Amino acid sequence: MFEHLSLARENSHLVITLSRSEKLNAFNLEMIQNLGEVIQAVAEDPAIRAVIITGDGRAFCSGGDISWEKSLGELPRSETVKIMGQVQAVFSAIDRLPQPVIAAVNGVAIGGGCELAMACDIRVAGTSAVFSHPETILGIVPPLGATQRLPRLIGLGRAKYMLFTGARVLAQQAYDWGLADFL
Repeated sequence: MFEHLSLARENSHLVITLSRSEKLNAFNLEMIQNLGEVIQAVAEDPAIRAVIITGDGRAFCSGGDISWEKSLGELPRSETVKIMGQVQAVFSAIDRLPQPVIAAVNGVAIGGGCELAMACDIRVAGTSAVFSHPETILGIVPPLGATQRLPRLIGLGRAKYMLFTGARVLAQQAYDWGLADFL
């Protein structure tokens, strides 16, 4: 049904798999819009009791697709603001979903991918999980909730460390800090 998402419903839970493994499941506008459609349908379906979001292949999500992000910079400011508002709305919808949402983090959760994981209620990190926010290294602020969600999860000092340095946090450290709830 969707080009870059696969859905598997098993009884009362839905597994959403980000399926752009050749791009480490980096999202573009189409993927985000599709994810938003799925989340809206889940919110309206009381038969779905839980949602799991994961990534195909060796990554959970490497954030925004660089070519898509570059194209955003070439649009008029008002259009970029509108599009980023749509992306933020999808992440907020995940955060507000009445059903519990579990991020099954395999491999990298970088930038927007980490923000996606943090929008979920519970984060389960596989042994290969790596969390990072390299946005400030690129001269930008994480636009999808990291500045709010990250300090709530790991404390202000550790959040500043991750956000200021772009440091990579491996699965065990993420668990020790509270960024991952289970290993």
